[in-house]
Amino acid sequence: MRLVDLRRRPIAADDAPPGQPTVDMTWVAELDGAGEVAGEDDLRTPIAAGTAAVWAPGEQHTSWATTDMTVVIVQSRAEPSLTAA
Repeated sequence: MRLVDLRRRPIAADDAPPGQPTVDMTWVAELDGAGEVAGEDDLRTPIAAGTAAVWAPGEQHTSWATTDMTVVIVQSRAEPSLTAA
């Protein structure tokens, strides 16, 4: 068993939290709305409801809301398996 930090965060359209490196393994799962995410390569990739971005510890990342959106942020010190049990 692993415990993870889980946060729900609304983000207003045109909001762009400052870029930052991750401390732990980080997932940003889009619940509704639309936006873009980028890793260290600064390549913007669209993200919409039902998709998630994953960043490794220490990876620089940025996100932008193109519409009002709600995301769930999951952070874990250990990398869990993404395969079905």
